[in-house]
Amino acid sequence: MGLRYVAYRARYELLLRSGLLRRKFPAAPPYKQYITLAQWKLNEAKFFFEDKESLAIPRNPQHVLKENFENIKSGKLLLFNSVLADLDKNYDWVTNPDSGFHYDIKKHWTEIADYSKEAGDIKYVWEKSRFSYLYDIIRYDYHFNEDCGEFVFSEILSWIKNNPVNCGPNYRCSQEISLRVLNWTFALHYYRNSPFLTEEVFNEMQYAIYWQMNHVYKHINFSRIAVRNNHAITETFALYLAGLFFPSLPDADAWKKKGKKWFEQEIAYQVYEDGTYLQFSMNYHRVVVQLLTWAIVLSEKNGEQFSEVVYDRARKSVMFLRTCMIDENGKLPNYGANDGALFFKLNNGHYRDYRPQLQALAAALRMKAGLKNFYEDVTWYGLSKAPKDEWAPANGIHVFPKGGYYIIREQDTLTFIRCGSYKDRPSQADNLHLDIWYKGENILPDAGSYKYNTDEQTMRYFSGTQSHNTVMLDDNDQMLKGGRFIWYYWTRALNAELKETGNSYTFAGSINAFRYIKDGIVHKRIVIKRKREPVWEIHDEVTGAPAGMSMKQLWHLPLSVKSKVDITAKNMKGEILTPQMQVGWYSSLYGQKQKAGELYFMDNNNDIKTEIKLEDFSSKTMILDELREAIENLKLVNEGKLTPRPARDILDEL
Repeated sequence: MGLRYVAYRARYELLLRSGLLRRKFPAAPPYKQYITLAQWKLNEAKFFFEDKESLAIPRNPQHVLKENFENIKSGKLLLFNSVLADLDKNYDWVTNPDSGFHYDIKKHWTEIADYSKEAGDIKYVWEKSRFSYLYDIIRYDYHFNEDCGEFVFSEILSWIKNNPVNCGPNYRCSQEISLRVLNWTFALHYYRNSPFLTEEVFNEMQYAIYWQMNHVYKHINFSRIAVRNNHAITETFALYLAGLFFPSLPDADAWKKKGKKWFEQEIAYQVYEDGTYLQFSMNYHRVVVQLLTWAIVLSEKNGEQFSEVVYDRARKSVMFLRTCMIDENGKLPNYGANDGALFFKLNNGHYRDYRPQLQALAAALRMKAGLKNFYEDVTWYGLSKAPKDEWAPANGIHVFPKGGYYIIREQDTLTFIRCGSYKDRPSQADNLHLDIWYKGENILPDAGSYKYNTDEQTMRYFSGTQSHNTVMLDDNDQMLKGGRFIWYYWTRALNAELKETGNSYTFAGSINAFRYIKDGIVHKRIVIKRKREPVWEIHDEVTGAPAGMSMKQLWHLPLSVKSKVDITAKNMKGEILTPQMQVGWYSSLYGQKQKAGELYFMDNNNDIKTEIKLEDFSSKTMILDELREAIENLKLVNEGKLTPRPARDILDEL
């Protein structure tokens, strides 16, 4: 991690354990009015829109939006865009709905653990406190022309009352604080002229906003040095935004200037030159896409502009993610860590559909996104309609060497291969993973993330090599697992090449892996994709492994497509290998998992040649298979082994 990281963490732990860190963040400081409602309204900074009354978005009162609003109003919330939880109308903001654990609101945030078996996954507490659900309420307010201002401000005041400054779990993470302020700012502008935005309401909000951003500012180095991921991008942008829209707050000028500088630095560091992202996660890259959209639009509306590197990395991010996107449904490979984050949901689409967010950033950059449909996000940001054209990334090969991604696009197939080194810490042991899509279906998927805080065996499965389409040595991961998100002995790419020939595309790459077992172990993988045919030939070879260790080649198959995929393998002598089948897991959405097929081949000589052929998929047989899978999963629900999914998610997929 480098000397800078080690030095910072050593100093941080000293301050934390000595109690000196706590002194920087006073608990429940006395109330003070820093700015009046009238003063705030005189601020000349321009938001996406002036107020609700100024919006000219075509009204579209859809049933799904009404259903979402009614759920929220009744105390139910879709957590992580996945699990519908009944939190109760009078939710206290500090009880974990998954574990039932109630946090002590009197404890200083430095005394709250991020992870504990007793408390469970703290993200279940943070989820509602982000206030991302406000977008469903605001959009319902607009499309159904029904004033929800009283409800929105009652929710915000309830949170302020139940969360003393710098106390409890909701002050534990500066990114969560930043998101809360961003979403409150959106609500303030939408309800700018609302009779429910009274002086009393605003007084409570300005006090809470000041102390939350004071916390973020004083704790920013933790994210910029110790974490260095999407947290730092969120927090630095929030400082810029708070300084822009609340300039009368103490230190607001410093927040804005330093936030802008730090945001530019984080984008330049975290988004690589080819548009790939340091967290090696499609969903976290989308998080950055949304933050870039906010940053570019709001700065330009106020006569400012971020440095050219921000625009460059934004453009390249659109191109990279668009290249990896499935045209039929807007989905991307379920690759990398995925915690269900979608901070600013301004449409009714499925969580896994990336088209609305990519279109919005492309519109902000005045780019063509190559999307046939028009999505609501663009209008909320006050942007002109994105070009409605037929453009898409060209069929053929696409190489992103900095991030280590190799993509083959064809009319019916997408082949996604990961082969790279890490300059920043990996979250999953998945090098040389192969992801295959056919006619919009993920035939060989990445198993996903499931949860960040669950039993060790489950966490090891989803973050480890076993849940990916690559190889293990016996049952050993490519890297040595440390605590939580830590891996030791990072894999390294030795070479990678993707080329096109007359009748095929050929990828050839190798990595240095299993270094904790022995130095010098190399995994070589060749993937040959036949043009215009759903046929792939894969040759895996592991050299340098200790005697007696066998290569285990893994393939993950959703139950709905298992019968449509023919996988055969031979050893170096040409002998057919017997496939082994075991129960695997798949998590498309955070907090949910379902059974999946896990097929593997073992070879003592560590050399396997495999052919994968797909049958043609008709919509009728696909739906029948989906229904069979749904029945299997309903059995697990009845047995208490699987969390129920919202019916509309299943219907969307069908």
